[in-house]
Amino acid sequence: MLARLHRTVRLILDGIIVAGCAVYILVFAWRQTPGLFDRHLLEWDSRAMTLPAWRYHGSGLFRGDFVVDFLAKMDPPFLKLVFWIGTLFTDPFTWSKLFPFVLLGVVVWQGFCIGRKAGGVVLGAVAAVLFVHCTLLWDRMVGTNARAFGFPLVISFLRYAVEGKERGVLATLVLQAAAYPSSFLFCAPAYGVALLVPRPKLGPIVRFCAAGAVGVAIMATALWYTDPRFGHPTKLEEAATLPQMGPGSGQPFYPLEPEHLIRERVRLQVLDTVGDPIWPAARRWNDAHERRAAWFLMAALAVLAFRRMLRLPPVLLTLLASSLLVFWLVRALAFQLHLPDRVLIYSWPPLIITTLVVLAGLAAQRFSSPLGATALALVLLAVRFSVGGDGLPRRYAIHDWRRYDTPTIRFLARQPKDILVAAHLRTSSSVQYFALRRTLFSSTSNVQNYYGYAKEMERRIGDYYRAYYAPDVETVLRFAHNHHVDYILVDALDFGPGALHRAADTQPWMRIAAELFATTPPDQMFLAHPPPESVVFRDGTIEVVDTHKLTLDRSP
Repeated sequence: MLARLHRTVRLILDGIIVAGCAVYILVFAWRQTPGLFDRHLLEWDSRAMTLPAWRYHGSGLFRGDFVVDFLAKMDPPFLKLVFWIGTLFTDPFTWSKLFPFVLLGVVVWQGFCIGRKAGGVVLGAVAAVLFVHCTLLWDRMVGTNARAFGFPLVISFLRYAVEGKERGVLATLVLQAAAYPSSFLFCAPAYGVALLVPRPKLGPIVRFCAAGAVGVAIMATALWYTDPRFGHPTKLEEAATLPQMGPGSGQPFYPLEPEHLIRERVRLQVLDTVGDPIWPAARRWNDAHERRAAWFLMAALAVLAFRRMLRLPPVLLTLLASSLLVFWLVRALAFQLHLPDRVLIYSWPPLIITTLVVLAGLAAQRFSSPLGATALALVLLAVRFSVGGDGLPRRYAIHDWRRYDTPTIRFLARQPKDILVAAHLRTSSSVQYFALRRTLFSSTSNVQNYYGYAKEMERRIGDYYRAYYAPDVETVLRFAHNHHVDYILVDALDFGPGALHRAADTQPWMRIAAELFATTPPDQMFLAHPPPESVVFRDGTIEVVDTHKLTLDRSP
């Protein structure tokens, strides 16, 4: 009788915990939905990655545009497939907002499976919540670009590796190479080394090598193929020669000291703070001690599971070693693989959460009562919510850019699709994103991952500054002819008091602007007073100048 009552109480308690975890995940997803179909509520850098998708299915946008061609080259093949399918039904901006919920579902399911394998259904539900609560998770998935696939694929890899499902691991590795190659770089070596312990078997090793070869081939063709227009991936010594990339430019210049990257850039986001505090004192302690709660909790679980530590899946240790090794190699290559700290950012949070869950499952085996696993699952939740907040922010990592939806942007959106606009860096970005018209450059697409492209962007921006602040119409016309510019956006405030401060906020453009202002007073520059017949639209201090209506015989 007592045994039956005990079992009933346990089932009710477990049901409450699982239901509570499910409700939490649903509430988190619901809180991300306000403005779901508002195209102005999309993450800034995710918009840059959606521009190539506007070419699909006959839209005709950005055909042959140098900037968007480069962004399209940067997209891994699986991301192109995802947008090609998604834009059959909606536009790229809306699809980039909808698809992350699919990825969130993948994370929830794979996290649940990791916990269920480690200690049952309750631990599975808790594991799913821990993954959802991770600070970086939704931040990286909210805009559907290549990095959105990082966490779902690493978590999927860990799930199949922990469960010993070889087909799932190999399929995930190939998908990583096609969707987010950076994750393939540390997951593939980790699994390869894990196959060597405790007793290597020829069959699995051969199949892994075959899958790895497929992954490397995908990466080689998709990322390392050199387009002659864009050049080769920027080397560290070449980065130092780029004025807007080298030291003092305001751009990140790697390699930094590894201690700085590990401590400042990663900072164990698995226990970072997000949402409203549940227990303010615990949260303050966690912040003050640089999120050490994860290490303390892991150490306590390891002590409880000490005699069972040999059952810890080898892939957890090999992934830690692999991520550190790849991080050091990427630092040596620097811009070959963009930012080296991404290797740690995408490996450590899922690795730490998975290790905590697996250790909790092993530690629970010390208790004779099944309630042991439930109790440890509750401890994991208690620590997470007490030191990290409720994890339920509204529209997390999504910014409201409606202030850029101006009359000028709406005017440009009504112009022919093939126009080319020149404007300041940030203004150009809003033209790209909201007017959906081509620009000579923009702040978001001004990336230096490929040397030839970086040099071309510097040339374009430099020519623009010299034309925008030119004293004569000849320089403006020469600039418009050489770059096929149709419209120039002019703001009268750029030629008034504080003009130098408005001109630029990073090098080398601050220096170039200062040199131009030293030779000609701002109010005497040509575009400070463009001919009235060339101004086709005016909104306050902003004027849209049609370069085709400028002539040599008219000057202020």
